[in-house]
Amino acid sequence: MTDDHFMSIALKLAEKSLGNVAPNPAVGCVIVKDGTIISEGYTGIGGRPHAEVVALQNTKDSTHGATIYITLEPCCHHGVTGPCTAKIIKAGVRRVVIATIDPDSRVSGGGIKALKEAGIEVEQGIMQKEAEELNVGFLTTKELHRPFIACKIATTLDGKIATFTGDSKWIISEDTRNWVHELRAKYDAIMIGSNTLINDDPLLTCRLPGLENRSPIRLIIDSQAKLKEEHNIAKTADKVITWVITSKEVERKIKNINYLIVNSNHKPPVIPDVTPTHSPV
Repeated sequence: MTDDHFMSIALKLAEKSLGNVAPNPAVGCVIVKDGTIISEGYTGIGGRPHAEVVALQNTKDSTHGATIYITLEPCCHHGVTGPCTAKIIKAGVRRVVIATIDPDSRVSGGGIKALKEAGIEVEQGIMQKEAEELNVGFLTTKELHRPFIACKIATTLDGKIATFTGDSKWIISEDTRNWVHELRAKYDAIMIGSNTLINDDPLLTCRLPGLENRSPIRLIIDSQAKLKEEHNIAKTADKVITWVITSKEVERKIKNINYLIVNSNHKPPVIPDVTPTHSPV
């Protein structure tokens, strides 16, 4: 079996934790000995325990001389938990294969350095592109200091978004709608404007079986405070965190809705920060 084979398994494990581990990255880990997988792990809910820790704890076999495949460079600093590099070194592994470097300033090559100084063989860059695509949200916050934003636009080939009567409900297939719900489960927040609020009256929740509790924070750009109690978003505000960003005082605030009044003065307004700037690893 090749390094790519085992790293692809680690990436699939990491994907399981996407949307559940913020502000930490989603990481997968596979431990291999004599060509056989002896343990697996991925980041726990809320970002802990780390994938490497889970994999090391799950194995009943000796890890002495084993190879560990990790989708992101292991941490090397003392945060909420101890450094994963120390645990890997203590486990007596011979080789560590890493997909991509962690850009967090507290790690950023330090994990690899610590492993090498302990005499462990380190290989980096195996399936790097795939690993970076998987954690594009985390990497964007670390490298560009802003959230990663995806824009969903559903149109026909000739640029239409509805029938001329306005009666059409969907123009995308059921498979595509399910994919959109998968995206909701993986992102921290979802944002719409007041026109979508009024015309579509959406829920903006994830409704895939088993993922209902992973709905993103809802942000409504609603300058005139048009959200009413009869809207679906208002009806479900007790279940999903919801913010209304408006430019006017709201006389009658809706229960469980958070309001942010913005006077931009032609400058970019500041909306609630739902993307942490650091990882309490």
